[in-house]
Amino acid sequence: MFLRMKSIYSLLLLGFLCSLYTCSQDSAKQVDPDELEGEALARYACGNCHSYPRPDLLPKIGWENVIPHMAHRLGMDPQTYNPYASKSIEESFRLESSGIYPSSPTLSDSAWQKLLDFYRAHSADSFELVTPNLYPNPALFRPRLIELDLTNQPVLTLLEIDQEKGGIYYGDASGNLAKLDTAFQRRQYAKLPSPVVDVELGANKNDLYLLNIGLLNPNDIETGGVVSTDDSRFAPLQLLKQNLARPVAMVAAKIDTDEQEDLVIAHFGNKFGRLSWYKLEKGEWQERIIKEEAGMSKIIVEDVDQDGDNDLVVLRSHGNEGVSVFINKKGTFTERSLLELPPIYGTSDLEYVDMNGDGQKDLVIASGDNGDNTNLLKPYHGIRIFLKEGEEYKASYFQAMYGATKVRVRDFDEDGDMDIFASAFYSDYSKPEHTSLLYLENQGDLQFKPQHFAEGKAGRWIVADAGDFDQDGDQDILVGSFVQGIVSIDYTTLEAWRSDPKHLLFLENQLK
Repeated sequence: MFLRMKSIYSLLLLGFLCSLYTCSQDSAKQVDPDELEGEALARYACGNCHSYPRPDLLPKIGWENVIPHMAHRLGMDPQTYNPYASKSIEESFRLESSGIYPSSPTLSDSAWQKLLDFYRAHSADSFELVTPNLYPNPALFRPRLIELDLTNQPVLTLLEIDQEKGGIYYGDASGNLAKLDTAFQRRQYAKLPSPVVDVELGANKNDLYLLNIGLLNPNDIETGGVVSTDDSRFAPLQLLKQNLARPVAMVAAKIDTDEQEDLVIAHFGNKFGRLSWYKLEKGEWQERIIKEEAGMSKIIVEDVDQDGDNDLVVLRSHGNEGVSVFINKKGTFTERSLLELPPIYGTSDLEYVDMNGDGQKDLVIASGDNGDNTNLLKPYHGIRIFLKEGEEYKASYFQAMYGATKVRVRDFDEDGDMDIFASAFYSDYSKPEHTSLLYLENQGDLQFKPQHFAEGKAGRWIVADAGDFDQDGDQDILVGSFVQGIVSIDYTTLEAWRSDPKHLLFLENQLK
């Protein structure tokens, strides 16, 4: 049984709109944009990059922040934004030679002005925000805040429950990697040159693969890597693969017909990225690119077409937001989109699970990344359930949650239906209750009772996992905090996080 995925920096600084996804106008060459108006023009200009972004998805101030980025993707040249600023020589050269920013405008000045006028005229001055009606302090869980001695400030990049042995894998921005037991005592420790964002047990249960992101901040310098080690002692460390493009998610699974375990890695990247699988040949891990696209952030192994091999359900979180399944035929993959989402939702996590007991797996999605050009509270951020109906996925439930980041679906209360836990990194910290942690108790027929934890105010929760941490037979929850590099948060909250640092919150299930 492989460790579950939970990687982190798919959450930070994701992009959206034309400004953050490679565009192509090839399919629309026969259309004259000067003859288009309003929505038709917007669909032409941005629809080849991602789904059409409605004007009401941002207020006017939000569009003013986005427009300079969008302009460069269309070959326009606003003076207010330089896409090469603060880039290394390597990154600047890759950007310039890639054609991401066209050398000549794809729209005339008049068409561009019509596009701007459309978004400005049809967007509101501000969002109408409503505080969700939540119940306090779920009785099912006993909260415990945990302070660790690995680093002074909470800067977690990895939090993974060992589903078979209990305890957790812990990683942080300083490159610390530790295995903590059920008393949160360190049992194994290693120091790596870059943050570990994912771990995966190999088939023999002792080989542990470590995914290193490289540089944390958005970049296109390929400094990530994969390291292997002994799970029982975290030594020796062996570099398996380097020069990865800001990787954030990894699974170990058999991909082709040789019965050998392979690795599949999502290179989130920034402007460039890819989904690849790696095969061990003559002692070297050889890469096969499945798809070149930035922003793929979670991989779930599933035999979707029930033909006996491993397909991949993949979350797309960067501009071209949605969910795809990559159908595997002996190592050759064909992509099929399962769900398309607006490019500004900030989609950041996915669970693939049967929510209504009909035998078909549904999609549960957290949308709330706000690390872009529009750091605003958005009323459409939250948790969504899409039920599978035939070949389509139908939107069937929405729980508003500002900045929703992680989602875990389990039958936490063991009453026969699936409950939901969610955490938010970009929460509304102006509220005294800090509703950044929600437990959605399923009352039947997808009717949920939303409950929040008072302890949510003790950290800024970026990683989360659910499982039997204490090995007592029920499903616990752990969340980890990241409090550096924070903007738009009041001083009192920041000072509380830094003066009384809490790295983890353990929500101990009291069922057993």
